[in-house]
Amino acid sequence: MFSTVWIIGYGSFGQFIHTIVSKHFPKISVKVYTKNNNPDWNIFFALQEVAQCDIIFLSIPIKAFAKVTQQLILMINPKTILVDVCTVKIHPTNILQKYENSCKYICTHPMFGPYSYEKKHKSLKDLRIVLTEHNVPSDIFLQIKKLLQKLWLKVLEMTAEQHDQKLAETLFITHLVAQTMKKGKFCRTDIDTVSFGFLMDAVESVSADLQLFQDVYHYNPYCQQSLHHFHNAAKSITKTLEKNDDKENTLQTQRNNIDQIDKKILSLLAQRMQASKEIAKYKHHHNLPIYQSGRWQEVLDNKIQQAKKLWLDEQCIIDIRNTIHQASVEIQKSCTF
Repeated sequence: MFSTVWIIGYGSFGQFIHTIVSKHFPKISVKVYTKNNNPDWNIFFALQEVAQCDIIFLSIPIKAFAKVTQQLILMINPKTILVDVCTVKIHPTNILQKYENSCKYICTHPMFGPYSYEKKHKSLKDLRIVLTEHNVPSDIFLQIKKLLQKLWLKVLEMTAEQHDQKLAETLFITHLVAQTMKKGKFCRTDIDTVSFGFLMDAVESVSADLQLFQDVYHYNPYCQQSLHHFHNAAKSITKTLEKNDDKENTLQTQRNNIDQIDKKILSLLAQRMQASKEIAKYKHHHNLPIYQSGRWQEVLDNKIQQAKKLWLDEQCIIDIRNTIHQASVEIQKSCTF
């Protein structure tokens, strides 16, 4: 079906494309152009030679897409298919649609890369690739789709808008968390949980792609909204945590206050019982009865009046007073002289 493939750009993903094509389609001739390598006529070739190829993979930074495409349009055969593999889709789609009368194109986003490929033990099985807009004949598009499925890839079709909206809520958030973790110098430890290990797998898979993260933010119109939503969610969670902490701190503080007050009450009760023993000694030497109802009622009335001034429950004070008085009477009865 295809005999020659060009790869424009030879970063980590361009090299990955080279590996995949060479492994699964050994009869296809793969040629690479990158401004970082001079032509060696083995792997690397001059850009002017791309005219005769069947497919060109545009493995270039998003911000360079417009400039590179404009250069290629002047060189390629109109039947050559440009394959966009950018992480965003609206931006490259808009550019390619300007030249749809001068070239064939397919906009794709492989939802995997070298890291996930290695994690899958160099297997493409069940990895996903998104196909959005294209202008190739339907029979050729169907052949390409079947070719991808033969590699055990899961092929998903959607519009560029649908893709970018979903990506802003998924991959962009992954990059955002990864860059945050990296900036905060969070790393693996010897007590990691399984879930933290999964989190670090995700972080490590994308944390080196700072330029990609920045480009996705600038060229995906939905990322700003996702960032705003994420920021608000983080603020809300922080407030929740601080609010709960404040409540817990206040609760613990008040509990500590009560403990200290109870300690003082116990100390005062102990002092009161000691005073009751001294009163019992006095009553014994002067032949006075232990219980004196007149005195008891006088003291009770006085305490009730004090309780009302302090907005304390009257019955509660009566019950407490009765309990203390009874304990005092028992102590006086038990005294021996």
